[in-house]
Amino acid sequence: MSPRTAGAAAAVEAAGQPSMTVSFPAIAASVRNVRHALVTFAQAAGATTEKIEAIRVVASEAATNVVAHAYNGVPGRIYVVASADSDSISIVIADRGCGIVAGEGDLGTGLAVMTEFSDSMTITSPPAGGLDVELRFSLN
Repeated sequence: MSPRTAGAAAAVEAAGQPSMTVSFPAIAASVRNVRHALVTFAQAAGATTEKIEAIRVVASEAATNVVAHAYNGVPGRIYVVASADSDSISIVIADRGCGIVAGEGDLGTGLAVMTEFSDSMTITSPPAGGLDVELRFSLN
């Protein structure tokens, strides 16, 4: 188990509402790290195999979108926050890049995939810039 994975598992096992906050460089190699951290968190939170696979797919799509679109070649980070309670897992995958640019046309299939595989998805543009993609997965 990597230090990042061990940290995710420890967060879930800690008293109170389990949570995890990590960030990774916005590079292609980090997509795997985001996915692994969130899958480990979901496993420790008691998610079903079906939900774990949904989280795996959504984590890959969201992190890939940050790497491909958020920073336009400028160094940046992928921010990941996860929390769980007895009913659900909530995940936020965020960046502080350029956000969605009006007039770009088709937003691609990534957002559709994230909507399909999660129980709910909300996208916000915080004042600091970038995008926050909040996803919820029911544990029931």
